[in-house]
Amino acid sequence: MFWRHISPPIVFYSTVANTFTDPNEILKLINLSASDISYLAEEYKKVKSVLEERYKEVKLSYPANFAVAEGSSYLIYSLIRTFKPDIVVESGVANGHSTFIILNALKANGKGKLISIDISPNVGALLREEDKENWELSSGLSSFCHLSELFYFIFPIVWFFNRLPKDKFHRYL
Repeated sequence: MFWRHISPPIVFYSTVANTFTDPNEILKLINLSASDISYLAEEYKKVKSVLEERYKEVKLSYPANFAVAEGSSYLIYSLIRTFKPDIVVESGVANGHSTFIILNALKANGKGKLISIDISPNVGALLREEDKENWELSSGLSSFCHLSELFYFIFPIVWFFNRLPKDKFHRYL
């Protein structure tokens, strides 16, 4: 399991036996070559640049620090590009930082769908209509209550991104 704590701004990724502060170390563990990692980093820079412009253009509904940290964003993008899942489930959207990253990775893959679950329907301020093509948002408290039912219908889940507002942790399963 990989995890990241929002505050303090130090990012940690944890496997059973190791803790990492560099997402590239995790990418090396899944046997990506240096050239593959470099390619993903360059590709991610372009996505990040667009996202940075979005932050300047929109009024955020949630504090900017609700977004995943830089290393986490890069890791999310790289893992999705590498494993090419058909379905990604995200719990917690807020302004849509990680949603944007995930959707762009899926778009670059040429396939995949993101199912996001949030207690509020007023999320994803950073997303434009054209970003939402492969996105399904399930909102309301009942969405969280029926999460296990959702998993039943989309099993097997290749990748689950969990953002629990209560404890401010992101978990990658």
